[in-house]
Amino acid sequence: MPYRRKDAWHRQMREYLKEKAHISAMTRAHYMQALDLAGELLEWPSPSKVDLAEMHRLEATMKRSSNTRAIYCSVIRTFLRWSGNRDAMRWTISAKAQAKVDGVFLPEGTVEQLRLASRRLSNDHELLYSLAVDNGCRLIDMERLTVQNAKELMNCQLSMILSKGRGGGKMRPLALNSYTIAPLAKHLEGREGATRLFPYRKLQMYRKLKQISESSGVRFAPHDLRRTFGNRHWRAGTPIETIARLMGHESVDMTFKAYIGVQMEDMLSAQAKLCPSRSSQQVSERLAE
Repeated sequence: MPYRRKDAWHRQMREYLKEKAHISAMTRAHYMQALDLAGELLEWPSPSKVDLAEMHRLEATMKRSSNTRAIYCSVIRTFLRWSGNRDAMRWTISAKAQAKVDGVFLPEGTVEQLRLASRRLSNDHELLYSLAVDNGCRLIDMERLTVQNAKELMNCQLSMILSKGRGGGKMRPLALNSYTIAPLAKHLEGREGATRLFPYRKLQMYRKLKQISESSGVRFAPHDLRRTFGNRHWRAGTPIETIARLMGHESVDMTFKAYIGVQMEDMLSAQAKLCPSRSSQQVSERLAE
């Protein structure tokens, strides 16, 4: 952030982000991007003096996807409210974040190929990969895992972990997949006396998972591994309510829309089931004559 800037917008930004000291480095960077973009488009006004018409113009001129625009505007609106801007209370953001239906869902053969690629890089690469693709963990889940969580998982394959959620996160159960046991046990050997399971933050975890993609030549984003986890369970016949529970979702709607992965071939296959068989079709044609 340009700390040398002394205008009212940047002064308020610095104070606002200082109060957000608990957020991760990656989230902080996203906040800064959104607020810097807004300040530039509005020409660095005092946040408390931005009127409702300017807020609507800001949203209209923001050249981003609908999802990004919705997220950025939400961050900006919260910042303006924090700054004492009353008009921000009346700002209804028109852009809506939509659940992503078509994502990258890795087939089982590719999952195993990437497992070998992660193992060749390091034990930590394999552990992060397994936590994501075999257990559905988000980066924030992995960042918040404790050594105590790991010991409980090793003992009984269950632990209550601090996951994503408002107000610092929410507790949810994590059921450990057997693929994760060996790399987790090896990782624990070097973490005696530590509190946090991993000695690095979410951004570093992101980079390690991207290294697996780069070294294997298989293109995927880290969150695609979580999507693949939900998809693998669906293909294996796990009930949707159980998948939602495994992923820490409060609603099965989110699980189905964003993580199950109903693809074009699924739709065509479903339609084919309603087509009459060749023999019955011939009977129908004869009756029509």
